[in-house]
Amino acid sequence: MIKSIYIMLDNGILLFSKNFTEIKYDTNLLVGFFASIANFSREALQNIVKTIDLGLDDKLILHPLMGGNLIGAAIISEADDNQLMRNILNNILLDFTHEFTSYDNPDNIETAIIEKIVKENLHRKVLPSIPILIIASILILTPLLSILIFLSTYLTHYLEDLFINIPIALLLYSTINLLLLTIAPNVISGFLAHDIRYALFNTVVIVIVEMAVYIVSVDIYFVQITLANLPINFILSLASAYFGLSLSSRKYLRN
Repeated sequence: MIKSIYIMLDNGILLFSKNFTEIKYDTNLLVGFFASIANFSREALQNIVKTIDLGLDDKLILHPLMGGNLIGAAIISEADDNQLMRNILNNILLDFTHEFTSYDNPDNIETAIIEKIVKENLHRKVLPSIPILIIASILILTPLLSILIFLSTYLTHYLEDLFINIPIALLLYSTINLLLLTIAPNVISGFLAHDIRYALFNTVVIVIVEMAVYIVSVDIYFVQITLANLPINFILSLASAYFGLSLSSRKYLRN
């Protein structure tokens, strides 16, 4: 979640600031702090400090524009991806320089234009609100799970004679079945989850639904195999959900 964003010159002159939360930051103090950090690290370390832990689940991202005297800064949540935020800041600064050929005087900067630049760059990189994500999860996962479970139970009945005659076929089928029922839904669930808690909740629901439907739809012999695979299924589900969440975090900021 992005808390605030700033565009300033490397001498500490603020050109633009935007607060996205109800928390009111002292902009003058913050900009002075940002400029001090950037200039000190540039002089002492020959490289600007790019990330600072601010505590309370917040962190500061600093990004200087290559070959210019502009610095972009943002306060974001600890869960958000650093490189993603730096890429967003870089795009904002590039768009800013395209709009304003001269920006040494803040009075010559039109705030409405910068607002539009920031909004457009963030719009493509911020996840929707939690209710929208929940609705999207239901609309996507419900038909997907229904189709996968139907195909699984249908094939289980259809290939039952093959499993009896060729035991190795049952092992191969069970492995493929486990992967199909586990990986795809949980990767999607993790990608749409707002954070790790929602991803975990979705994973538990998916595993319970899959197991319940599968158990009542097949013979007792396959039920035993399904229950035996439950620990592996749950671990694989968690790993898949975490993978989906990691993919999402590298592409989108949390709302």
